[in-house]
Amino acid sequence: DDSQLLPILAGVPGIDVIALDRVVGLGLRTVGQLRRLDANALAFWTGLPAGTVRNWQETLDLMQWPALPPGAAQRLALAGHATLAQVAAAHPAELLATLHNGTSTLVGPGLPANEQEVANWVVEARQALGLPNLERASTPSSASATTASA
Repeated sequence: DDSQLLPILAGVPGIDVIALDRVVGLGLRTVGQLRRLDANALAFWTGLPAGTVRNWQETLDLMQWPALPPGAAQRLALAGHATLAQVAAAHPAELLATLHNGTSTLVGPGLPANEQEVANWVVEARQALGLPNLERASTPSSASATTASA
């Protein structure tokens, strides 16, 4: 929460650095300060849309989420899953494919090893948001195996 705000958010896709500079101009310097403020109030003070401020807060929640290994939040954001809600709504196989198909351009840590690791992220995101766990949807390979055994 005491991490410096600008270096953390500046590299996230969809973050308007000029708008973020307005927030920093108000004296906000840390992630914790931005996360604790009411999005509507900050939007009023900066002239930014409240939805933009909420998206930043949700992205910070994902980036500081302890269930993810280092680098994973940035990879998820680059793949279009920048919030816990987006991770919670994702199908693990599709999310894994997105992360491995060149959508994520970061090199280094954070790339999940297998679908089970991504499934764990989805389950933990649902738990963090207080959502019920879903029964695992059958994947095409498990559905064909069930059909073949019938």
